[in-house]
Amino acid sequence: MEDSRRPERKTVSRSALETERCTHVFQIDGYALHKDLVTAGKYIQSATFAVGGLDWCVLFYPNGDGDDYSEDGGDCVCVYLQLMCETLEAHRVQFDFRLVDPVTGVSSSEFSGDREFSSEDASWGTRNLMWISMLELEYVRNDRLVIECDVTVVIGMAVSKSETIFDIHPAVRCVGSSWKHAGPSVFKAFLHFIYKDSLPAMDDLDEVEKNEMVKHLLVAADWYAMERMKVICELPCKET
Repeated sequence: MEDSRRPERKTVSRSALETERCTHVFQIDGYALHKDLVTAGKYIQSATFAVGGLDWCVLFYPNGDGDDYSEDGGDCVCVYLQLMCETLEAHRVQFDFRLVDPVTGVSSSEFSGDREFSSEDASWGTRNLMWISMLELEYVRNDRLVIECDVTVVIGMAVSKSETIFDIHPAVRCVGSSWKHAGPSVFKAFLHFIYKDSLPAMDDLDEVEKNEMVKHLLVAADWYAMERMKVICELPCKET
């Protein structure tokens, strides 16, 4: 379809996900004793925390989950996000397990997931977060390990009502009266964009005239919510 035959009215609606986010910090003091007491296949459980109207906890396996899945016999730590309540439907959840550097206090992501949790599939994570030896060398200080878990739960979807954001005929009448002080050339350039979806050539203008033209068009684009025109006009304005 040619530009000149495009519809004269533009409407818009917006769809946005409604989410709730939370970071749970799981601090394990007395790491060495925890590791001695919790054998392979057993876990240390964090306190329960709420996100998105659901209850969650973190499960940490300091000696692995007991399965011989690596060449050395399962010597990786495991970590899982566990849904702790019953739910009648599946919930889309994004989660990120992070380990906190004991020197800098800054956490870094080690494993991320994007899953649907339900009563039937209530636990997701990784069996090989990190080698035990590496974890203890880099992240255990003063017999303490700190794990952070970022959790984002999708709780709904909102779609706005359709609204008219641009109508060529009223815009032409309005711009004719509102922008005539800026000059016929600006008015002509504005109409050119309305019908052609692009700015006209400005080779006959010097830099000062071109910058003034673009600034006038940027104001008009902002007034009439013409996002594409704003993007095109903003770059030259920022460069001046």
